[in-house]
Amino acid sequence: MEIPVTIMRGREDGPVVWIHGCVHGNEYCGTFTIHKFLRELDPSSLKGCVVALPALNITGFQKNQRMSPFEGYNGGDLKPLFPGQGRAAH
Repeated sequence: MEIPVTIMRGREDGPVVWIHGCVHGNEYCGTFTIHKFLRELDPSSLKGCVVALPALNITGFQKNQRMSPFEGYNGGDLKPLFPGQGRAAH
């Protein structure tokens, strides 16, 4: 499976920022916003790096549905599977 990713590195070292959209396959606003942000970002003025995944749930995105057709656990919802405070019990 291939997932589109853009990595934009600045001229100088600095923090790394990760952004992703489309955790739910039919929510396109994040994907659009990431593409718009990257088009307007000037790499020559960037310190650090931006790692962008415009469509994280690529199989749901391709099928225009909220959940991936291949997800069977947790109702197929990617969001509660991320680590951190909001992590769902398995």
